[in-house]
Amino acid sequence: MSGGAKTGLVVAFVVVGAIFPSPAPAAVLYDQTANPGLQKTESMSYAPPSDVEAADDFAVPAGQQWTLTEVDVLGKPGDPSSLQTYVRIYADAGGVPGGLLFQQDAIQATNGPSYNSPLSNAPPLGPGTYWVSVAAPAFWGWLNSSTQVGNPATWQNPSGLYGPTAGCGKTWTTRTTCFPESASEPDQAFRLIGSQAAVVQPKPSNQFSFGPLKRNVKKGIGTLAVKVPGPGTIALSGKGLKKSKASTSAAGTVKLKLKAAGKAQKKLKEKGKVKLKANVTFTPTGGDPATKSKSLTLKKKLAP
Repeated sequence: MSGGAKTGLVVAFVVVGAIFPSPAPAAVLYDQTANPGLQKTESMSYAPPSDVEAADDFAVPAGQQWTLTEVDVLGKPGDPSSLQTYVRIYADAGGVPGGLLFQQDAIQATNGPSYNSPLSNAPPLGPGTYWVSVAAPAFWGWLNSSTQVGNPATWQNPSGLYGPTAGCGKTWTTRTTCFPESASEPDQAFRLIGSQAAVVQPKPSNQFSFGPLKRNVKKGIGTLAVKVPGPGTIALSGKGLKKSKASTSAAGTVKLKLKAAGKAQKKLKEKGKVKLKANVTFTPTGGDPATKSKSLTLKKKLAP
Protein backbone atom coordinates (compact mmCIF):
# COMPACT_ATOMS: atom_id res chain seq x y z
CA MET A 1 0.00 0.00 0.00
CA SER A 2 1.40 3.36 -0.89
CA GLY A 3 0.62 7.05 -0.59
CA GLY A 4 2.25 10.49 -0.71
CA ALA A 5 4.62 12.01 -3.19
CA LYS A 6 7.35 9.44 -2.55
CA THR A 7 5.25 6.41 -3.31
CA GLY A 8 3.72 4.84 -6.38
CA LEU A 9 1.31 1.97 -6.87
CA VAL A 10 1.14 -1.15 -4.69
CA VAL A 11 3.92 -3.52 -5.73
CA ALA A 12 3.50 -7.30 -5.54
CA PHE A 13 6.48 -9.29 -4.38
CA VAL A 14 7.45 -12.58 -2.75
CA VAL A 15 9.40 -12.93 0.46
CA VAL A 16 12.00 -15.65 -0.02
CA GLY A 17 13.90 -17.54 2.66
CA ALA A 18 14.27 -16.79 6.35
CA ILE A 19 13.44 -13.24 7.35
CA PHE A 20 14.77 -13.05 10.88
CA PRO A 21 17.96 -14.25 12.51
CA SER A 22 17.11 -16.17 15.66
CA PRO A 23 17.69 -13.91 18.65
CA ALA A 24 19.15 -15.89 21.51
CA PRO A 25 18.62 -16.49 24.27
CA ALA A 26 15.08 -15.18 23.84
CA ALA A 27 11.65 -16.71 23.64
CA VAL A 28 9.12 -16.01 20.93
CA LEU A 29 5.99 -14.92 22.77
CA TYR A 30 3.85 -14.14 19.74
CA ASP A 31 4.37 -14.76 16.02
CA GLN A 32 2.26 -13.40 13.18
CA THR A 33 4.78 -13.82 10.36
CA ALA A 34 3.66 -17.14 8.88
CA ASN A 35 1.41 -15.67 6.19
CA PRO A 36 3.02 -12.49 4.81
CA GLY A 37 1.00 -10.63 2.24
CA LEU A 38 2.08 -8.91 -0.97
CA GLN A 39 1.37 -5.35 0.12
CA LYS A 40 2.86 -2.99 2.67
CA THR A 41 1.54 -0.27 4.94
CA GLU A 42 3.56 2.92 5.29
CA SER A 43 4.50 3.56 8.92
CA MET A 44 6.98 6.40 9.38
CA SER A 45 8.18 8.93 11.89
CA TYR A 46 7.93 11.76 9.39
CA ALA A 47 6.45 15.11 10.23
CA PRO A 48 3.24 16.05 8.41
CA PRO A 49 2.15 15.18 5.81
CA SER A 50 3.93 11.83 6.30
CA ASP A 51 2.94 11.42 9.98
CA VAL A 52 1.62 7.93 9.35
CA GLU A 53 1.58 5.01 11.75
CA ALA A 54 0.32 1.42 11.55
CA ALA A 55 -0.54 -0.78 14.54
CA ASP A 56 -1.75 -4.32 15.12
CA ASP A 57 -3.06 -6.04 18.21
CA PHE A 58 -1.89 -9.04 20.22
CA ALA A 59 -3.25 -10.76 23.30
CA VAL A 60 -1.47 -11.84 26.49
CA PRO A 61 -3.23 -15.03 27.66
CA ALA A 62 -4.91 -15.37 31.02
CA GLY A 63 -2.51 -16.31 33.78
CA GLN A 64 0.55 -14.87 32.01
CA GLN A 65 2.64 -11.71 32.20
CA TRP A 66 4.85 -10.72 29.28
CA THR A 67 7.90 -8.48 29.29
CA LEU A 68 8.91 -7.57 25.73
CA THR A 69 12.59 -7.30 24.86
CA GLU A 70 12.31 -7.13 21.08
CA VAL A 71 9.78 -6.45 18.33
CA ASP A 72 10.42 -7.89 14.87
CA VAL A 73 8.57 -6.77 11.75
CA LEU A 74 8.63 -7.78 8.10
CA GLY A 75 9.40 -5.03 5.60
CA LYS A 76 9.44 -4.88 1.84
CA PRO A 77 12.79 -5.96 0.36
CA GLY A 78 14.38 -3.00 -1.35
CA ASP A 79 13.00 -0.37 1.01
CA PRO A 80 15.58 1.88 2.70
CA SER A 81 17.28 0.31 5.72
CA SER A 82 18.03 3.12 8.14
CA LEU A 83 18.49 0.59 10.96
CA GLN A 84 16.65 2.95 13.26
CA THR A 85 13.09 2.37 14.38
CA TYR A 86 10.39 3.68 16.69
CA VAL A 87 8.23 1.31 18.77
CA ARG A 88 5.08 2.06 20.73
CA ILE A 89 2.81 -0.17 22.82
CA TYR A 90 -0.79 0.91 23.35
CA ALA A 91 -3.64 -0.32 25.52
CA ASP A 92 -6.80 -1.48 23.80
CA ALA A 93 -9.74 0.90 23.47
CA GLY A 94 -12.60 -1.16 22.10
CA GLY A 95 -10.81 -2.63 19.09
CA VAL A 96 -8.37 0.22 18.33
CA PRO A 97 -5.23 1.51 20.06
CA GLY A 98 -5.90 3.44 23.26
CA GLY A 99 -3.59 4.94 25.85
CA LEU A 100 0.17 4.89 25.21
CA LEU A 101 1.87 2.43 27.58
CA PHE A 102 5.42 2.43 26.23
CA GLN A 103 7.47 4.41 23.74
CA GLN A 104 11.06 3.97 22.59
CA ASP A 105 12.47 6.11 19.79
CA ALA A 106 15.68 6.01 17.72
CA ILE A 107 16.20 2.29 18.34
CA GLN A 108 19.35 0.90 16.73
CA ALA A 109 17.64 -1.96 14.92
CA THR A 110 19.13 -4.75 12.81
CA ASN A 111 18.20 -6.76 9.71
CA GLY A 112 16.40 -3.87 7.94
CA PRO A 113 14.10 -3.44 6.21
CA SER A 114 12.67 -6.41 8.19
CA TYR A 115 13.64 -4.81 11.44
CA ASN A 116 14.59 -6.48 14.73
CA SER A 117 14.10 -3.72 17.31
CA PRO A 118 15.51 -4.38 20.83
CA LEU A 119 13.57 -2.75 23.65
CA SER A 120 14.77 -1.38 26.99
CA ASN A 121 12.68 -1.26 30.16
CA ALA A 122 9.36 -2.17 28.57
CA PRO A 123 6.69 -2.55 31.27
CA PRO A 124 5.28 -5.99 32.08
CA LEU A 125 1.97 -6.66 30.37
CA GLY A 126 -0.70 -8.64 32.16
CA PRO A 127 -3.53 -10.63 30.54
CA GLY A 128 -5.44 -8.67 27.93
CA THR A 129 -5.27 -7.06 24.49
CA TYR A 130 -2.56 -4.60 23.44
CA TRP A 131 -1.40 -2.89 20.25
CA VAL A 132 2.13 -2.65 18.86
CA SER A 133 3.26 0.01 16.40
CA VAL A 134 6.60 0.15 14.58
CA ALA A 135 7.81 3.01 12.38
CA ALA A 136 11.06 3.91 10.60
CA PRO A 137 12.40 7.37 9.77
CA ALA A 138 13.18 6.47 6.16
CA PHE A 139 10.43 5.85 3.63
CA TRP A 140 9.42 2.41 4.84
CA GLY A 141 6.46 0.05 4.65
CA TRP A 142 5.40 -2.63 7.12
CA LEU A 143 4.48 -5.86 5.34
CA ASN A 144 0.85 -6.91 5.70
CA SER A 145 -0.36 -10.35 6.79
CA SER A 146 -3.02 -12.27 4.88
CA THR A 147 -4.35 -13.85 8.08
CA GLN A 148 -6.29 -11.86 10.65
CA VAL A 149 -5.76 -12.65 14.33
CA GLY A 150 -7.85 -10.67 16.79
CA ASN A 151 -8.76 -7.21 15.54
CA PRO A 152 -7.78 -5.99 12.06
CA ALA A 153 -4.75 -3.74 11.80
CA THR A 154 -5.27 0.00 12.23
CA TRP A 155 -3.64 3.09 10.73
CA GLN A 156 -3.55 6.78 11.49
CA ASN A 157 -2.46 10.01 9.82
CA PRO A 158 -3.25 12.75 12.36
CA SER A 159 -2.55 15.60 9.94
CA GLY A 160 -4.85 14.06 7.34
CA LEU A 161 -2.48 15.16 4.57
CA TYR A 162 -0.96 11.87 3.37
CA GLY A 163 -1.20 11.39 -0.39
CA PRO A 164 -4.24 9.72 -1.95
CA THR A 165 -5.69 8.93 1.49
CA ALA A 166 -5.87 12.58 2.55
CA GLY A 167 -8.42 13.02 5.31
CA CYS A 168 -8.64 9.33 6.20
CA GLY A 169 -7.32 8.06 9.52
CA LYS A 170 -7.05 11.30 11.49
CA THR A 171 -7.65 9.01 14.46
CA TRP A 172 -7.01 5.28 14.62
CA THR A 173 -9.00 3.67 11.81
CA THR A 174 -9.21 0.12 10.50
CA ARG A 175 -6.47 0.13 7.90
CA THR A 176 -8.59 -1.44 5.15
CA THR A 177 -11.00 1.51 5.42
CA CYS A 178 -8.31 3.88 4.19
CA PHE A 179 -6.74 1.28 1.87
CA PRO A 180 -9.58 -0.93 0.58
CA GLU A 181 -7.20 -2.59 -1.90
CA SER A 182 -5.60 -4.33 1.11
CA ALA A 183 -8.83 -6.08 2.20
CA SER A 184 -7.33 -9.54 1.60
CA GLU A 185 -4.41 -8.69 3.92
CA PRO A 186 -6.10 -7.38 7.09
CA ASP A 187 -3.21 -7.64 9.58
CA GLN A 188 0.50 -6.78 9.88
CA ALA A 189 3.42 -9.24 9.93
CA PHE A 190 5.31 -9.13 13.23
CA ARG A 191 6.54 -11.17 16.15
CA LEU A 192 7.28 -10.41 19.79
CA ILE A 193 10.32 -11.58 21.75
CA GLY A 194 10.67 -11.53 25.52
CA SER A 195 10.04 -13.37 28.75
CA GLN A 196 6.87 -14.57 30.37
CA ALA A 197 5.91 -15.33 33.94
CA ALA A 198 2.89 -16.89 35.54
CA VAL A 199 0.41 -14.45 37.05
CA VAL A 200 -1.16 -15.59 40.28
CA GLN A 201 -4.40 -13.71 40.69
CA PRO A 202 -5.18 -12.93 44.33
CA LYS A 203 -8.45 -14.37 45.54
CA PRO A 204 -11.19 -11.84 46.16
CA SER A 205 -11.78 -10.72 49.73
CA ASN A 206 -14.30 -12.68 51.77
CA GLN A 207 -14.37 -10.22 54.67
CA PHE A 208 -17.85 -8.95 55.49
CA SER A 209 -19.61 -7.23 58.36
CA PHE A 210 -23.07 -7.05 59.89
CA GLY A 211 -25.29 -4.02 59.62
CA PRO A 212 -28.38 -3.27 61.69
CA LEU A 213 -31.12 -5.76 62.54
CA LYS A 214 -34.63 -4.55 61.78
CA ARG A 215 -37.63 -6.28 63.36
CA ASN A 216 -41.21 -6.51 62.25
CA VAL A 217 -42.86 -7.19 65.61
CA LYS A 218 -46.28 -7.50 64.04
CA LYS A 219 -45.20 -10.51 61.99
CA GLY A 220 -42.39 -11.69 64.26
CA ILE A 221 -39.77 -11.58 61.50
CA GLY A 222 -36.75 -9.43 60.73
CA THR A 223 -34.03 -8.50 58.27
CA LEU A 224 -30.30 -8.55 58.92
CA ALA A 225 -28.06 -6.28 56.84
CA VAL A 226 -24.79 -7.84 55.64
CA LYS A 227 -22.11 -5.63 54.06
CA VAL A 228 -20.01 -7.51 51.48
CA PRO A 229 -16.88 -6.37 49.54
CA GLY A 230 -17.88 -7.71 46.13
CA PRO A 231 -20.05 -10.13 44.15
CA GLY A 232 -20.92 -13.49 45.63
CA THR A 233 -23.50 -15.45 47.57
CA ILE A 234 -24.66 -15.08 51.17
CA ALA A 235 -26.21 -18.01 53.04
CA LEU A 236 -28.11 -17.88 56.37
CA SER A 237 -28.47 -20.81 58.75
CA GLY A 238 -28.73 -21.46 62.48
CA LYS A 239 -30.73 -23.46 64.98
CA GLY A 240 -34.30 -22.22 65.07
CA LEU A 241 -33.89 -20.12 61.91
CA LYS A 242 -35.31 -20.78 58.49
CA LYS A 243 -32.46 -21.13 56.01
CA SER A 244 -32.18 -18.58 53.23
CA LYS A 245 -29.75 -17.51 50.55
CA ALA A 246 -29.11 -14.35 48.55
CA SER A 247 -26.67 -13.22 45.87
CA THR A 248 -25.16 -9.93 44.76
CA SER A 249 -23.33 -8.79 41.64
CA ALA A 250 -21.37 -6.01 43.34
CA ALA A 251 -20.09 -4.72 46.65
CA GLY A 252 -22.81 -3.36 48.94
CA THR A 253 -25.39 -4.31 51.52
CA VAL A 254 -27.51 -7.45 51.27
CA LYS A 255 -30.59 -7.92 53.47
CA LEU A 256 -31.28 -11.40 54.78
CA LYS A 257 -34.78 -12.34 55.88
CA LEU A 258 -35.00 -13.75 59.41
CA LYS A 259 -37.82 -16.11 60.29
CA ALA A 260 -38.05 -18.47 63.23
CA ALA A 261 -38.68 -22.15 62.54
CA GLY A 262 -39.73 -25.21 64.54
CA LYS A 263 -39.62 -24.90 68.34
CA ALA A 264 -38.22 -21.38 68.09
CA GLN A 265 -41.26 -20.26 66.13
CA LYS A 266 -43.58 -21.83 68.73
CA LYS A 267 -41.75 -20.07 71.55
CA LEU A 268 -41.95 -16.76 69.70
CA LYS A 269 -45.72 -17.10 69.41
CA GLU A 270 -46.07 -18.02 73.10
CA LYS A 271 -43.54 -15.71 74.75
CA GLY A 272 -43.35 -12.85 72.26
CA LYS A 273 -39.61 -13.17 71.77
CA VAL A 274 -36.93 -15.76 71.09
CA LYS A 275 -33.14 -15.60 71.16
CA LEU A 276 -31.35 -17.07 68.16
CA LYS A 277 -27.87 -17.40 66.70
CA ALA A 278 -27.52 -16.64 63.00
CA ASN A 279 -24.67 -18.16 61.04
CA VAL A 280 -23.90 -16.19 57.87
CA THR A 281 -21.55 -17.48 55.16
CA PHE A 282 -20.30 -15.21 52.40
CA THR A 283 -18.67 -16.83 49.36
CA PRO A 284 -17.15 -14.28 46.97
CA THR A 285 -17.24 -15.12 43.29
CA GLY A 286 -14.02 -17.03 42.58
CA GLY A 287 -13.02 -17.02 46.26
CA ASP A 288 -13.25 -18.95 49.51
CA PRO A 289 -16.21 -18.89 51.92
CA ALA A 290 -16.10 -17.11 55.28
CA THR A 291 -18.59 -17.59 58.13
CA LYS A 292 -19.55 -15.29 60.99
CA SER A 293 -22.16 -15.67 63.73
CA LYS A 294 -24.43 -13.10 65.31
CA SER A 295 -26.72 -13.45 68.34
CA LEU A 296 -30.08 -11.79 67.87
CA THR A 297 -33.60 -11.70 69.23
CA LEU A 298 -36.82 -11.82 67.25
CA LYS A 299 -39.89 -10.25 68.82
CA LYS A 300 -43.59 -10.62 68.12
CA LYS A 301 -46.44 -8.59 69.51
CA LEU A 302 -48.78 -10.92 71.37
CA ALA A 303 -52.52 -10.71 71.02
CA PRO A 304 -54.20 -9.12 74.07
